[in-house]
Amino acid sequence: MLTAYGADHRRLRRMVAPAFSARRVAELKPTIRSLVTELIDDLATAPPGQVVNLRERLAHPLPIAVIGHTMSLMINAGYETTVNVIDPAIFAMLTSPDQLDLVRSGQVAWEDVVEEPFAPSPPSSTCRCASP
Repeated sequence: MLTAYGADHRRLRRMVAPAFSARRVAELKPTIRSLVTELIDDLATAPPGQVVNLRERLAHPLPIAVIGHTMSLMINAGYETTVNVIDPAIFAMLTSPDQLDLVRSGQVAWEDVVEEPFAPSPPSSTCRCASP
């Protein structure tokens, strides 16, 4: 969809829009939490002191798993944009221990961690224009 324009973009968007309605996304929260827990548990198996590539082991597999679950098949739509949302959120938490403490204590929701870094700018560096 990211590279489609005009009528083609609208056609593709109409096809996937029901799967990403606000209600459907809210219904997915338990599944997403479970997937994140599984991926983080997998990260915890790394030996102490070993460098772990969070992009490879968390940011990449998470959107594919969520989209696959949502669409009941493995597709790549929205994948790169979602990866580009997760990466900066992880970086922000790892470089701002005070902010991470707020999330861990429950004073700030994890949803805000993912959404807030992108309020001033979009997560994707790809520019696309869609006609109405």
